[in-house]
Amino acid sequence: MGAESLPLLSRRLIREARFQDRPDLGVPGPGLFDLPVKVFQIGLGGYIRGHADVFLHDAIAAGAYGGRAAAIQPNSVEAPRKLAAQDNLYTVVSVGGTEARPEFRYKIVGSLACAVAARERWAEALSWAEGEIDLVTMVVTESGVRPDPADRLDAAPPRSAMGKLTAFLHRRWQSRPNSCLAVLDSDNVAENGEQVREAVLAMADAWGLGGRFRDWLRASVTFPVTLGDRMVPGFPRDEAVLRRHWEALGYRDEGMVLAEPFSLWVVEDRFPGRRPALDAAGVKFVTDVRAYERMKIAILNGAHTGLVHAAALMGVAYVRDAVRHPLLRPHAERLMFREVAPYFEIAGEDPTQYARDALARFANPHLDHTTYQICTDGSTKARHRLIPSLVRHVEKAGATPPHLAFAVSALLRYLTPAGRGEAQDAKGTLRRGVLGRRDDGTTYLIDDPRADLLSGLPLGSGSDRTALDAVLGPILADASLWGVNLRAAGGAAEAVQQYYAEMRAGGVEAALRGVLGEGGD
Repeated sequence: MGAESLPLLSRRLIREARFQDRPDLGVPGPGLFDLPVKVFQIGLGGYIRGHADVFLHDAIAAGAYGGRAAAIQPNSVEAPRKLAAQDNLYTVVSVGGTEARPEFRYKIVGSLACAVAARERWAEALSWAEGEIDLVTMVVTESGVRPDPADRLDAAPPRSAMGKLTAFLHRRWQSRPNSCLAVLDSDNVAENGEQVREAVLAMADAWGLGGRFRDWLRASVTFPVTLGDRMVPGFPRDEAVLRRHWEALGYRDEGMVLAEPFSLWVVEDRFPGRRPALDAAGVKFVTDVRAYERMKIAILNGAHTGLVHAAALMGVAYVRDAVRHPLLRPHAERLMFREVAPYFEIAGEDPTQYARDALARFANPHLDHTTYQICTDGSTKARHRLIPSLVRHVEKAGATPPHLAFAVSALLRYLTPAGRGEAQDAKGTLRRGVLGRRDDGTTYLIDDPRADLLSGLPLGSGSDRTALDAVLGPILADASLWGVNLRAAGGAAEAVQQYYAEMRAGGVEAALRGVLGEGGD
């Protein structure tokens, strides 16, 4: 039987198949499907389904939490439709082991009760606020955690993620003013809960929702800071890999999620009512998440962002290959071990060991984590993942960290336009927009909110240093982009401009050879 002729994953299939004989496959218990909706979820991407939804599923399986999630996909319809066709079930594939001896563990996740496209069923999604919801979970990307004052409450739906969340909370207050709930955002931004809270309050002000609503937000809704850590490439892009997993399972799954075995969720213990018993699934509730959060964003996420733009421009498609590359690996090692990890001090934690573990996780041979995927929204990510480490190094070491500066230069080179046209985004969707060009001449879609940032320096316009600096100077001084004025951060701006000019003149690989030569062995 070919993979395409296998039955689709469904509740009926779970009832009829003998999955209990599979030690490598976890299956939802029958009582799970009778539970009420208690979680409102914003986002259906691979990360939230491979992370928070798995913790929720495991807490339900342990008998510690008595509710499932109702989810909206903010901007598309494809994922909700595919999940609906298989009763909102999907399989998480944990992939580990060596290249020669892979180890796969499968889990059918049943924590989603329903999933809808916000643009199609917004009225239904708002009605969930009138039910038994006590928790909101979300992943909306770094660029989504910001207010949009031009958004509209009466839109169906509001266009921004923060608009949708604020509208949902407002309906909750209108329908159940004596209730309370917590909002758990798992985006990789510093102080994520605080940023979401400030964005919601800003939206409430922009929409004139009144003091009583704001008072309820302050008294009855908490926004704990969270730290999520799991590498989740998401749906298998390689058709052969997908078919192999289908054949191993004996069913088709259009919502499959690939992830590494490691998974961590640390949540600030700040809830307005009874704390959800997610600790039964391994969630760590702590008094202060911030030190862990800063370390993870700087070391793990910072290394990702510090590596991928150069790798993508050099034609290295996967993170696993980037950390094996003879130039990119020492670049990542020096960034992590020399420029970032030494400047963290956390009681009971070893940042250098965390960096070693992160590098080993990057090298997982079975994770198709593309450099292009991580490059998405790179300008927003750099503000949180790279710039604080760069500034910290300048302040503590009194010198510019060359590899962090090189990473910023690689981001700017990645954002340098080569024209407009059509290309696939990280999800494989053909879109028209600003195109960039790799060193080998191939093009890609610049999928970034600042895709026009370097419109004054298009490729082909030359590499005259004076002309480059005239455009780069104001960009590097823009505190609204970086969080700080980089021209005031020691010699950081000058180093970024120098490396960028070298990339324009001789290519990224040659520039990287130069920066590695500066640092010695």
